[in-house]
Amino acid sequence: MDTSSHSFGGRMSGREDETSLNLTETVTSTNMASEVDRRLHDVGVAALAAVAQFPRPVNNQSDSFIVSEVVNAVTSAGPFEPRSMNSGVSSGRRGPHQQAGTGTAGPEFVFGSNLGGGDVDVEAILQNFIQRTEARQNAFATDSGYDDSQKDMIMDYESATMEDTASPTHTSDNELEDFLQFYPDEEEYYYKRKQRPAPDAEMTDYDLDDFYNSINYEELEMDLPQTLGVSMADAFENHFADPLELPGPHPASIIHTSTYERNLTIDEFIQRWMVSIHPLPQGFHTESRIPPQLRPLSKMISWQPPQETARPHNWRRDFYDLQQIPWTETLRVTRSDARAVRDAWYTSYHNLDYSQVGHAKRLPAHETFFRESSMHTSHKASIEHFQLRNLMSTPAHNTVHYASRSKIFSWTPSTGDARCLIDMSQADPESGFLDPVKISTMKTAHGLTIAGGFCGEYAVCSSNGTGPSFKGLVTPDFNDGITNHVDIIPNRTGPSPTGVFASNDKHLRILDTETNIFTSDQELSQPINCTATSPDSRLRVVIGDSPDAWIIESDTGRPVHPLRGHRDFGFACAWSPDMRHIATSNQDKTVIIWDARTWRPLETIDSDVAGYRSLRFSPVGGGPRTLLCTEPADRISIVDAQLYRSRQVHDFFGEIGGADYSPDGGEIWVANTDAHFGGFMRYERRQWGRRVGLTDLPSEWATEEELEGDSRCVLGKRERELRFMRGLSDVEHESLIL
Repeated sequence: MDTSSHSFGGRMSGREDETSLNLTETVTSTNMASEVDRRLHDVGVAALAAVAQFPRPVNNQSDSFIVSEVVNAVTSAGPFEPRSMNSGVSSGRRGPHQQAGTGTAGPEFVFGSNLGGGDVDVEAILQNFIQRTEARQNAFATDSGYDDSQKDMIMDYESATMEDTASPTHTSDNELEDFLQFYPDEEEYYYKRKQRPAPDAEMTDYDLDDFYNSINYEELEMDLPQTLGVSMADAFENHFADPLELPGPHPASIIHTSTYERNLTIDEFIQRWMVSIHPLPQGFHTESRIPPQLRPLSKMISWQPPQETARPHNWRRDFYDLQQIPWTETLRVTRSDARAVRDAWYTSYHNLDYSQVGHAKRLPAHETFFRESSMHTSHKASIEHFQLRNLMSTPAHNTVHYASRSKIFSWTPSTGDARCLIDMSQADPESGFLDPVKISTMKTAHGLTIAGGFCGEYAVCSSNGTGPSFKGLVTPDFNDGITNHVDIIPNRTGPSPTGVFASNDKHLRILDTETNIFTSDQELSQPINCTATSPDSRLRVVIGDSPDAWIIESDTGRPVHPLRGHRDFGFACAWSPDMRHIATSNQDKTVIIWDARTWRPLETIDSDVAGYRSLRFSPVGGGPRTLLCTEPADRISIVDAQLYRSRQVHDFFGEIGGADYSPDGGEIWVANTDAHFGGFMRYERRQWGRRVGLTDLPSEWATEEELEGDSRCVLGKRERELRFMRGLSDVEHESLIL
């Protein structure tokens, strides 16, 4: 904020405290000629001090304070009593029940001039100016129709203490309120522009009123990646000095408003790596051939992966590379070197600035829950938003549903057949679709498939594609109506499942899939990026553009308890089938396991490269309890969900569009979306019926006797006894039969 003041024996500019200090030093350094000078000095200091408390008198063109109005108010005629600078400042405060007054500002005052007799009551004049200023503010607020109740996180729920508890970021400055109405995430920018310190948010551990307040967090002051929007050829031409130089993090200001942000594809990564290893000779130029040192690069770019790769039955080692990228044969580098360079170059997205020192621990990766089985490259999912990665579901062990551009496909791996379930590629004005829909999230469960789009569109159909289907709009907000997450849960009061839509306009909406009617609309203070409903459908965990997750009532949206421990925005959560544990994942690269009985954290687990974008607990009847954690690229981790002390890691190359268990827990499917080396990767279960602990506790969600009558278990007793045979080779299977 540039502060412009009228001359007080000379021109002064800068912040109020600096101006007051300079004024005090200037006047103190010279002997005051008379008592009048001392009085006028106090008046000037009081006037300048009053400016900091009233930011409304602002020149809209220059964003500078019109100090003359304050000075004129202070120097109006009236009885004068000499006051110190501190008393002048304190006199500017106004009680909450005082009435606004009126007054007339006097002529502009220049320090050293004669007031024409009569003393000035600084306190009365400042009070008069405060009242007039707030009167104008109140009138503006009344005319604009702004209501403080609009700050509530949920519009249809009135908190008993809402009137007595102020927002952590509450201020009486109507300009700030008006600004945040249109730019809710830019409060720090407002304070920086005005050169005022932002207030610290003080939050108690269990104050439920926090749930209703819009809390603004500091954003990173980072530049865009140097390679963003620049072709690889131009980037190499500009000579990357360090081949391991990391692109800068992405700023928070374009979250949810742009989808072009992404990390390097595998082709781009190989190009950059090879050119940095084999720099071109100075002045090299040719029109007919490529440089000899870059010929392996051209072979790699033109290499076509096989349509299907399967782990050989006689493969004895633990790791098998499903992608079969010819690192050594073509590029003369090892896969481990490529893995290290890729990890060093990968940019982990984050929104908030926080200390990198944490208490999370990285679990040892010595488990062998699953092993690589096969990869299929004929079909690929696509990512439309760089942060939303729930674009694949596995409704059966032989069926995969995935999003590709504006369509949802159902693919059968055993036959290779793929058919379109939902087609949103054409404009449909009757349904509210003005253009082809970019699918941002999807889910298949309980016999239904639901897709959500970027402008609030949605489509519902049966999983087999034979039942009725319908389309519509979740929200008419085309600017900020992107569907961040979709969940499908059983209906406690009816036969049809329920759809839970989390939109970026800060609303949770509940859809009755039988009538295609939204039965509930719950407004929150921040966009929600993921939801998980408890198995009994009574509670729901929500996580979004805030470090805090919340437990709310699923029917009413009432807040139950905060889950505090993360340091950045959250994008994934899951509720265990036995209802005892909740897992939340965050861009601070941690997963926190919460005890759902006490709402306390049990374990904080660190990721490898980036924060997990998807969390899935293994299904009931699927063998030892595990938690599938999916990074945005290159890795999945399978954590032991019994003790949370160990895990298994599978690494590959490519951005991940989603990962999911099959309903019987026997497989994990991963959607690798890389255009060249991507496809669908299948991992098969190796361990069944393992028991853990000193007392030989079962590691399954339920005992064998309970599984027999549990509707969540899709396998019968005989199938569970024989399911280990899936991983046997033909020779091993025949030997077993004999």
